[in-house]
Parts: sequence; structure tokens; C-alpha cells
Amino acid sequence: MTVLPSLQNIKVERLQKGADESHNYNINEEQTIAKKVAIEELKDAIQAYANQAKAHDRMFEFVLFNEREIRYSDQSIVFLLQNEVQQAQLNDYKGQFVNYLKAKFEINFTIGSEMLESTLESKKLLYTPTDKYKFLAEKYPVLEELKKRLGLELEF
Repeated sequence: MTVLPSLQNIKVERLQKGADESHNYNINEEQTIAKKVAIEELKDAIQAYANQAKAHDRMFEFVLFNEREIRYSDQSIVFLLQNEVQQAQLNDYKGQFVNYLKAKFEINFTIGSEMLESTLESKKLLYTPTDKYKFLAEKYPVLEELKKRLGLELEF
């Protein structure tokens, strides 16, 4: 019959093993916290992860991490994303990516995301012949002169 040790006995045994182990643990923890990663190293690691994803035919991950703009400060990485779909994908792949970075740099990173403001200007769609003519006349001023010489009208 096996006797299970009581929690009190386990606690006493750990205390008897000495404070040296816990002291060493604190030193290692401080070294890990003090370790800094340069932004260039981090960008290279992210690009390597993207290339690794491409090599394994994980194209969504490749597109998400390939040459992505980031902000980095104090073990926090913020990805600048273009839409909600990319944000959802980042949330899906975040665990694997953090594990990759932890194995590479031996640091815990936090991952976040920000949406980029849309810089696309809304184009005015040209539906009527008059709109099309005005657009082309602005682009090519000779068109107005050609219309007058040939006596053309916009409406049929």
C-alpha cells in the first residue's frame, strides 16, 4: 500500500532543499527580463516565420506576417493591420507565433493589433455619358476642341 505524502511534508522538504534554488531562479528571471531584442532582429524573425509558413504551404500565415509593419516596445509587438479579417487571422495564429518567438529569443512577448486608417479615396463612378465626357475632357483638354470642330453632341 502506497502512502501519499501530506502537503505539509512536501512544503517542509522544499524549504529544506534550500533557498539557493529559489535564489538562482530569481537571477535567471531577472536576466530574462533584462534581455532586449533589437527591432531589426525581431523583423528578421518575423520574416523567417513567414518564410517558414510559406514553405509549409500555410499561405494565410505567410500573407499575414510577410513584410508587415509593426510597432515594438518592451516585449510588446503591435501589428498594423488593414482589416478585420487579418485581425481574426492574427488571433488564430497568435499562439503558434508567440511560441516561435519564445523559442527563438527566450522572452515572452505580447501580441496586439491596430487597424490602419484607410487611405483609399473613394472614386467617383462615371455612369452617364456626360460624366464620362467631363472626366475625359479634364484629362485630355484637346477633346473639347475636337468636339467643337466636329460639331458633336453628348446626348444621342
